[in-house]
Amino acid sequence: QSQQPLPRPSGWQLDRVELSPAAQSAIAALGFAAPTPVQRACIPLLLSNKDVAAEAVTGSGKTLAYLLPALELLSRRPEPWGRGETGAVIVAPTAELARQVSGVLALLLPHYERHRQPGSCGQLLLTRGCSQAEIDAALAKGATLVVATPRRLSDLLESSCSTGERLRSALRSVELLVLDEADRLLQQGFRPALDALLSRLPKQRRTGLFSATQTRELEQLVRAGLRNPVSVRVTEKLARVPAGLTNLYCEIAADKKLDFLCTFLMEHAAEQKVLVFVATCAVADYLAKALRQLRPDLPPLSAIHGRMRKKRRSVFAAFASCRSGALVCTDVLARGVDLPDVAWVLQLDPPTSTEHFVHRCGRTARIGRLGRAMLLLQPHELEYVEFLRLNQGVAVERQELQQVYSSLTDLGPQLRQLCSRDRLLCEKSVRAFVSYVQFYRKHECRLLFRLRDLNIGRLATAFGLLRLPRMPELRKLPVTDFDPVKDVDVGAIPYLDRSVRRQRAKQEQLRQEKPKNDLSALPAYRRLRIERRREREARAAKRKRRVPGGKEDGAGLDDEDLAELERDVGLLKKLRKGRISADQFDEAFCPRGSDEDN
Repeated sequence: QSQQPLPRPSGWQLDRVELSPAAQSAIAALGFAAPTPVQRACIPLLLSNKDVAAEAVTGSGKTLAYLLPALELLSRRPEPWGRGETGAVIVAPTAELARQVSGVLALLLPHYERHRQPGSCGQLLLTRGCSQAEIDAALAKGATLVVATPRRLSDLLESSCSTGERLRSALRSVELLVLDEADRLLQQGFRPALDALLSRLPKQRRTGLFSATQTRELEQLVRAGLRNPVSVRVTEKLARVPAGLTNLYCEIAADKKLDFLCTFLMEHAAEQKVLVFVATCAVADYLAKALRQLRPDLPPLSAIHGRMRKKRRSVFAAFASCRSGALVCTDVLARGVDLPDVAWVLQLDPPTSTEHFVHRCGRTARIGRLGRAMLLLQPHELEYVEFLRLNQGVAVERQELQQVYSSLTDLGPQLRQLCSRDRLLCEKSVRAFVSYVQFYRKHECRLLFRLRDLNIGRLATAFGLLRLPRMPELRKLPVTDFDPVKDVDVGAIPYLDRSVRRQRAKQEQLRQEKPKNDLSALPAYRRLRIERRREREARAAKRKRRVPGGKEDGAGLDDEDLAELERDVGLLKKLRKGRISADQFDEAFCPRGSDEDN
């Protein structure tokens, strides 16, 4: 069945560039009437053999700004691309973003095949979820475009297997390298992987760096990896957020956030998509489980975070394709990924950096659409609004809680009751609380987010804690507004989930069967802590043997031993006064990798 050619989009008249019929057909099929500012600026530059470093607000169409030039460049080669050649490599910081780019590429490629471009080509997606068989099949078919995460690509390039050798050989013909969300690639510690990749690519290539923010590390990479780059900065009236975004904040106490969230989701998530950003993976995991038990009548609700492995891909795909519902997430979804039709972004907790605030808000109001974002702040955090204005140039409008909801249902007692009946939920509540306190202690804006200003009692109530866990961070802090549950034995609370109950029973059996000195059954962090404690005890016993109390025996101590002993005493004093944490004490007292007394 023949198809009528789509009309050429009249608005796509780019300076000094004539797009191919395949590109025009793809643009018309995708429904883009005119290029966005970043597309209008970057496509001609890349097609005229320029290196580009582009900064544009989130949701401005950066993906098409590099995919179209990539396909145009590859299709212009006179001779067809061989099966063992790769012409373009696109690196993205997360698997979700890489799959999203691959999905857009899959929509564009058929138009180039239909027009029988000489360089028509296939693609290879390299993420953690891709099997070796899938990679081999794609390479055998021909992977002229590679979309990858840096770690997966680096692992394969360093591999001695035949697949790694084929990929290393294919990269010798690369003409274009694109680093999407380039600043995030550097912030997440991928610089060694990027350096290794750059060393394997031809020097005479084009490079495109695309990001929503500029950082010092990114400027260093531009100087090192690009040849006379053209800097492109596309702004919307100097705003760092989309023009269609309404940015709000609301003052609320910690123990009222859950009540607010339930009411908010009941109102907005039934017919719209809502993204809920929280501070840590443990908070996201706990909140989703607790909400589903608290309010079974809530709209569809799921969670996604960086520690998820098996379900992360399916959860993301389900939320991307649904018409309404809520997704509780961490900053793993703050950047790059395009979730269609998100109407609301609710920031239950402030982000670790002001840049993340911009990226979180950018999940809505994308590509000219309208959207709304709301940030919940505790009373002592209100100065953050002015800090956002000065640091990021973002204005956030205050909305009174009474204007949003005149009254909220107190879910605290019900949440505590759930935790007192289900051991797993109780454990998750403690993990979430501990992770939140540590998130607060390590916050980038320490002058605004001070741990001593945090109302620990209200926070513990918000997480439904039965009693406070022992933490070095809480030792010096006053605790008010919290009543521990005294008539519940936490150790006797059952696991309601059968599979969890069987797993924990098996772990307990293994623990009892193992000799006391055998640490192999313990988690790595506990094993390391016990080993370091034993090393400290051995050192203390050795010193005791040296100095049983007499002056004559003490003569064996030299100046170095005395200095070390004085240092250890000083560390103990700092620990008791709360000036250092237990982890800092452990690291200073017995550093990792120490071979002392071996």
